[in-house]
Amino acid sequence: MFFVGELFRVLFYVLFIGCFSFLFDVGARASVGDVEGEELVFDSSKVGVPLPAEVSVKKEVVPANVEKATVDDNFSVSKENALLIAKNMVARGMFDDALVILNKIQFDIETERDLELERWFLLGQIAMAKSDYDGAIALFRKILDVNPDLSRVRLDLSLAYMQTGSYIRANYNFRLAMAGNLPDTVSENVSKFLYILRANKNYGFWFNFGIAPDSNINNTRSGTQCVNTIFGVLCNDLPGAEDKVGYNFAFGGDYEFRLSERWRIKSDLGMNISKYDERDYDDYSVSASVGPRYIFDGGELYLGLSGQRRYLAHTPYSYFIGAKMSGNYDITQRLSFGASLYISPMRYDNVKALDGNNWGIASQFAYSLTPSKYMIFKSGYDREETDAPAYRNGKVNFGIGFGAELYGGYSIYLEPSVVFTNYDNPRPYIKDNFYQPIKRNDTTWKYQITLANKKINLYGFTPTFGYTYTSRNSNVWQEEYSKHSFNFGFSQRF
Repeated sequence: MFFVGELFRVLFYVLFIGCFSFLFDVGARASVGDVEGEELVFDSSKVGVPLPAEVSVKKEVVPANVEKATVDDNFSVSKENALLIAKNMVARGMFDDALVILNKIQFDIETERDLELERWFLLGQIAMAKSDYDGAIALFRKILDVNPDLSRVRLDLSLAYMQTGSYIRANYNFRLAMAGNLPDTVSENVSKFLYILRANKNYGFWFNFGIAPDSNINNTRSGTQCVNTIFGVLCNDLPGAEDKVGYNFAFGGDYEFRLSERWRIKSDLGMNISKYDERDYDDYSVSASVGPRYIFDGGELYLGLSGQRRYLAHTPYSYFIGAKMSGNYDITQRLSFGASLYISPMRYDNVKALDGNNWGIASQFAYSLTPSKYMIFKSGYDREETDAPAYRNGKVNFGIGFGAELYGGYSIYLEPSVVFTNYDNPRPYIKDNFYQPIKRNDTTWKYQITLANKKINLYGFTPTFGYTYTSRNSNVWQEEYSKHSFNFGFSQRF
């Protein structure tokens, strides 16, 4: 098992570094248009996928008066020049005439990719101008499925998401687009858009469900431990890993009551259900929080009361009523910072020794590498102050993630993480055939991979695949284990 764990760790790092190195340099970036006020100006001479240099406009076949030209005019033009005419029409607001031309021409996506992407982009601009935001989203996504590094297309996609109220998707794509070396005027406008997103979002919902195989649902290992007694050597077998297949279902929502332009009262409610064929492993929890939220130009702050009720094996297991504080701030156009703090006075229904005041702090830096790739660095500390001194411990955790939007609508996220757990006081464990007081120290490694495809849309739900390998090393061998967890499901957040 140790060899398998080490082999997986090496393979994961090879995959992580290989994907990062390969994907970082994939694709080309489009140029970005000017910005005026809070709207992007669709200046077609500066945006979209540039036409190849070898495509030239023949003066004799282009009508002198473009404003009055239509495809019914008596002149002959190549498809390339027809595209340029349509581009000029879009720039002048002649959307209906441009639409007629664009619908009469088509380019081979394999051999004339740039020209066909330009045609789709112009169709997307026309859809935006006609307030057909769903149609524009479909066209912009179609372009990004072919080349996910086009920053201008991602900007327009973000604007279309804003118009449909899809604020989470708009925020995600805005932040990726800001890695496209935007002009200062565009960056300033995108910062305004991000503020508008924070200010306008007043409710949201999320749903996730899927099948979840787990190779070690009880987080233990096999083996035999023996102890010397006055009756001789007594041995017992550890329970060993249990392989189970269950399903997970999570749903919830949040709502914000607006007090003023910058102040809100935010409340949220969520439920998580993990169901297995043996009810001993069924795990249900309900959580909620409420408190004030303050929005400012570069970020937001939240302070609220929080609570949770958990049921294990269909019986009450634990609960708390505490408080939490969180906030985030955009340091630069590419780099954002988030932090959170919680205090949770935990109470257990049947294990009173675990009662205590728990607290923790976490931080996260997110950095947009390109218009299609980003990295996340996480760190945190959690403290369990249990009534029984033997169970008191502190946990330090670190994680680094890499995410990318890929060709064909696929997205990937990779994250290795580690948790160092140190207990304050020793507990008796069997070692070398004797009970010995040992102060336990654990190191838990996790390697996560998540894949999704936004092109596949089933009633608004996106299919996802997740895999996690967990390995815990400890100075107490009985507490060591490893496991493989999978999740095949669908997610939706709006």
